[in-house]
Amino acid sequence: MFNPGQPILTQLRRVMLLALGVLLVGTAGYMLLEGWGPFDALYMTVITLTTVGFGEVHPMDVGGRSFTILLMLAGAGGILYTFSTVLQYILGGQLTGEITQRRIRRMVDRQVQHVIVCGYGRVGREVANQLRRQGVPFVILDKSEARVEQATADGWLALCVDAAKDEGLHAAGVERARALITAVDSDADNIYITLSARVLAPHLHIVARSNDPESESKLLRVGASRVLSPHSVGGRHMALLAARPKMVDFVDMVLTGRPDGDGHAPGMQLETLVVGEESPFAGRTFLEAREICAGTCTLLAVTRLDGHVVADVGAPDARQPLAPGDVLIVIGRAEQLREIEALR
Repeated sequence: MFNPGQPILTQLRRVMLLALGVLLVGTAGYMLLEGWGPFDALYMTVITLTTVGFGEVHPMDVGGRSFTILLMLAGAGGILYTFSTVLQYILGGQLTGEITQRRIRRMVDRQVQHVIVCGYGRVGREVANQLRRQGVPFVILDKSEARVEQATADGWLALCVDAAKDEGLHAAGVERARALITAVDSDADNIYITLSARVLAPHLHIVARSNDPESESKLLRVGASRVLSPHSVGGRHMALLAARPKMVDFVDMVLTGRPDGDGHAPGMQLETLVVGEESPFAGRTFLEAREICAGTCTLLAVTRLDGHVVADVGAPDARQPLAPGDVLIVIGRAEQLREIEALR
């Protein structure tokens, strides 16, 4: 009767409906054959199916006793099977797991402007830790039950789905997400996930992992916004640590909030602020924007809508007014950044 491919709650619901059907048939049978009231008929049905062994509610004729025999033979086994099955699933933890997954799905359905992380291997774990430090909501997708259990144990929202399939991305709310990070071990899977996500959500910012240099161009062609190789990033970072350790410590500190190489707590943070329609920065030049920020934080650069970066007040394009959608890159203390963020 049970299908391993179906949700446990769905299968249990069918068994419970079967048990309810037996009760209804027994109750209706006694009402029709013996003319009893609903309660007496239900009571007789229950004591018959549970094999309690009490006496007859009212004297029965041959027809009523024959019906009782059929009810015991056909229904008692089904009722006992239902109870034992429910108990088995409860003791086995499968029912609890199904209820937990449904609760997680409801929580995922409420996520907006979150990040979808595909794959919870070594790279995926580090991505999750960094997103937590940045205070960014995220959902983890992995088709491995063991990895999903590990992600859940670590305290993250995780779904056991295949991110390469549309239904898996829909389950994670790809239409409401702000970004997607695909960090599975296979480049082929990363390409397929990127393509599927780009089709479902054209606005999505997609960061893809590449293990093979030849895969980078393919990932960009199918819709990745950025492509990173853990090996090249790690090698570049190690080289910079050897050549310019203090500079790397400072950048790591302001980007991630981690203590620097000497164990000092971070005092400064980097942040990006998008210029809004009603922002005081709209229509101002780069120099004027720096003057507005003065006293609260430092404006390092502006990224234009076309991707061009302005970081020098003496550059010709520094005199062009800022437009809604331009991005300010600022550095300051947390409380200073909150003040300047209120102005944008």
